[in-house]
Amino acid sequence: ANTEGQRWGPNVYLHRGNVTTAQENTYDALVPKNGDNVEMYITRLKDGTAVLFHDNNLKRLTGYDKHITSVSNYSELMTEYMPIKQNVDGHVYNSTAIVPKLETIVHGICNNNEKGGIVFDTKSISVVKSEVDALRSSNCSSNTEETVLWSCYLPFIIPLILKELKKYGMKNRISSLIPPFFLQKFLIKTRLLQGIAPGASIIAFHKTVWDVEYDNDLIQDWVKDGWCLGIWGIFEEDVPKYKADYYVVDSYRFGFFTNFLPIGDKMGGDDVKLQEDIYIDTHFVFYYFLILIAWSSLLLGVYLLLLIPSTSKKHNYGKANKDELKPLITTKEK
Repeated sequence: ANTEGQRWGPNVYLHRGNVTTAQENTYDALVPKNGDNVEMYITRLKDGTAVLFHDNNLKRLTGYDKHITSVSNYSELMTEYMPIKQNVDGHVYNSTAIVPKLETIVHGICNNNEKGGIVFDTKSISVVKSEVDALRSSNCSSNTEETVLWSCYLPFIIPLILKELKKYGMKNRISSLIPPFFLQKFLIKTRLLQGIAPGASIIAFHKTVWDVEYDNDLIQDWVKDGWCLGIWGIFEEDVPKYKADYYVVDSYRFGFFTNFLPIGDKMGGDDVKLQEDIYIDTHFVFYYFLILIAWSSLLLGVYLLLLIPSTSKKHNYGKANKDELKPLITTKEK
């Protein structure tokens, strides 16, 4: 947690860049001309090249049904699977675009502004080193602690991010994002997150979680313990309604949300109506039941692993004992 009890911000970051001017996670969306802070999602190609792309599959943005991590290298990506379409999620842009390399974007941001604000949305261990290397080799290599942070909703990756930052004496903040589905209330209430994600100093929530829990003790208890707060899933005009340390704001609802959330028939722009009931975790006791089953299964498995070798040794399963068979053979021969 934030042991120094120091608040920071507030900082506002554009989710996947300024997608009103260019396609998400592309150069023109992420390298601001007006000093905007941006959030970006990084993935890696088969050869380890770090690129900016959110979905697992290229289809929504390019039309090609291909998992991006199975693309061999950047040259193949450019020649076989580009460009990104002009019409994305119902929003029509002036031109097509390409998937950029991580280093190109970070250097572009830092060339414009040495204190450029970045949220590295990190969901894979493999990209952490690439993110740190890109930042360290840029004009933003120093004085980034107040504007550049790492965000992750997979708690077990957070200690690895911290380890990579410490290696180079970097003290950037790490945000643990609790998404609006699956075990979110369990993680908030039990504080399990504090044990499995040491190194995070910010706890971040999706808008639908915040709206339900902010006036209750769930979120306030984290603040009392010295944690900073982040919020995702809001529009820029909603920022004054919330009291957070950092905000990741949407320009419009991305089509990718259809993988998780019930939304309108059309994707993008004002046609999308995001339902506010995605935070519907009311079966809190059910999760305790699942944990109980998991622990019981684990203990049973350990017991069986310990029991089987000892029983096998005692009964000598699978091995013919000639000394035991000898009297039978002798009797038969007689």
